[in-house]
Amino acid sequence: MNYILMPIQLNDYTAELGNLMVIYARKALEEYLLERKVVTALTKPPILKENAGIFCTLKLNQQLRGCIGYPNPHFPLGEALVKASIQSAVHDHRFEPITYKELEKIVIELTVLTPPQLIEISDPMDYLEKIILGRDGLIVEFNHKRGLLLPQVPIEQNWTIEQFLEYTCMKAGILPHLWKDPEIKIYSFKGIIFKENQR
Repeated sequence: MNYILMPIQLNDYTAELGNLMVIYARKALEEYLLERKVVTALTKPPILKENAGIFCTLKLNQQLRGCIGYPNPHFPLGEALVKASIQSAVHDHRFEPITYKELEKIVIELTVLTPPQLIEISDPMDYLEKIILGRDGLIVEFNHKRGLLLPQVPIEQNWTIEQFLEYTCMKAGILPHLWKDPEIKIYSFKGIIFKENQR
């Protein structure tokens, strides 16, 4: 799972672009929930044709209502935006699908990601020095199991770095202490968040 870093950097994603993306994510959800139509991918400005990872998080009354995305840059961002938005609304197995009526109260949050990079360590305790809360998201891989948490999650939950590692392990369906196992692989990535105002 090694990727060449994007030629574009996260600071290339402006507030104006983020606003455009959030508006289009809502349009994609409206079209799909009302008519089961998938809107065409957003292709302008050109940065949206660059492959990038993205997650769409949906919240209702400040509580999680759906979150799905693509951590790896397999799709052009404009296409991944549409896919993640729809998937988060109707295919997050933790929740019932969102209804069109419910959508008007939903707040959309998009997180654009850098490609995941393996954290190289000589001792598991090195993770505590290499991971920075609020900057890094984490992916844990162990025995074909995989879990991901976005950079904003430990800040929202007021976790320590060690708790962040433990909860990422649990997201992968493995025991929380296994972040110390020498066979585990832990990747980090960065993200930039674009969010609607509270509704």
